[in-house]
Amino acid sequence: MGEDQVYEGFSGTITLCEGERVLETFCQGYADFPNQRPNGPDTAFGMASGSKIFTAVAALRLVERSLLGLDEPVNPRIAPWAVHEAASLRHLLTHTSGIADYFDEEAGEDYEALWRERPNYRMRSPEDFLPLFAGRPGSFAPGERFRYSDSGFVLAAYLVERASGRAFPDYLRETVFEPCGMGRTGCFRLDMPPPDAATGYIEEGGSLRSNLYSIPLVGGGDGGCLTTGADMARFWTALEEGRLLKPDTVESMLSVQVPRTDEDDRYGLGVWILEDDDEVAFVQGFDPGVRFLSYFDRRSGRSLTISANVECRLGPLVRAWLPRL
Repeated sequence: MGEDQVYEGFSGTITLCEGERVLETFCQGYADFPNQRPNGPDTAFGMASGSKIFTAVAALRLVERSLLGLDEPVNPRIAPWAVHEAASLRHLLTHTSGIADYFDEEAGEDYEALWRERPNYRMRSPEDFLPLFAGRPGSFAPGERFRYSDSGFVLAAYLVERASGRAFPDYLRETVFEPCGMGRTGCFRLDMPPPDAATGYIEEGGSLRSNLYSIPLVGGGDGGCLTTGADMARFWTALEEGRLLKPDTVESMLSVQVPRTDEDDRYGLGVWILEDDDEVAFVQGFDPGVRFLSYFDRRSGRSLTISANVECRLGPLVRAWLPRL
């Protein structure tokens, strides 16, 4: 495949770092297509489910402080809401809880369709999502198997709020983003984006429209933060160096907890583990108008982050860049 084909249709930024030092950056396309504002190294992109790893870190910080229990049933902490009585935080963070999901990816549901009768601007906190799944029958007993679950991470964020007494976006900012120096990362409102943020675009009838009405208003426990490649390098480095969690917790988080998932790769606590390499962790996110991948090689300390604000193919980009880790 020629280089032109590798980058065909791509609008976004690719960042390769060693530790916190940027080695290479590739930018293409526009953060704002109508005004042709180009994407750049400091452009903040949506992460979709890529930010589930932040939810895991936030929850595990509270586990370390004995404010949450990793293997305790969550129901006593979320009353009057309820899910499967045996579901624990560990089950939530490994997609093995079996609780009902508010969005069924396995069934091929259209995420954008969720907000046609349920305005996305009303979805501002973890609790706003609970009526969509709490109290519904689960699909299997906790721990029985892996089934990707956005509801599990929404519930984990709700537990973080209950245990910390802080709104989830504030807790992430104060305990994860600020300590890492991630000045371009946060759970920002779609209608109040930070400077130089990329708008996500969906192709429709040969034209592009923004994803303003296609995803929740504010990023939350199951995804939706904005970040840059350099900020992700700061995050991966801080995590590996034990500046966010204790070394033993980091090892548990970045070790295989689920040996095989529906997608062949393995899963840790809030993070994927490459199918054929225990030392490479990654996160990924796919929403209307959002494509995101971030890899971290624990041996080299290198990270690779691919962010796009259009619904393009990332496979050719991964094959071209991943060998540089």
